[in-house]
Amino acid sequence: MVEVTVTVETEINPTEDEEKIRQAVNNILDNATFIIKGTYPSSTLIAEAKGQDALTKLRNLLRNDRIRDAARRYLFKSARGNTISFCLNKQVAFAGHVSFSEE
Repeated sequence: MVEVTVTVETEINPTEDEEKIRQAVNNILDNATFIIKGTYPSSTLIAEAKGQDALTKLRNLLRNDRIRDAARRYLFKSARGNTISFCLNKQVAFAGHVSFSEE
């Protein structure tokens, strides 16, 4: 079995609520630990989770939103070696859905 480490990194803009950003990440990722780097107004939230179970919520959201095929194509294009890097919309994640976005 492959060991999976999931890292989420997002900038917290001055107009955003830190708790809402945490909730958006929790809607996508299971069992994450959070670290805040920097101070207002340029802080960054970093969340990390280990194991394939951390991705269960993301998989379920992709299935429920019926975008698995599109997501699969997007994720395969985003793969570099043993790393997959992609961007998600924070507002949509807060609402409990998935929307891929540009960096």
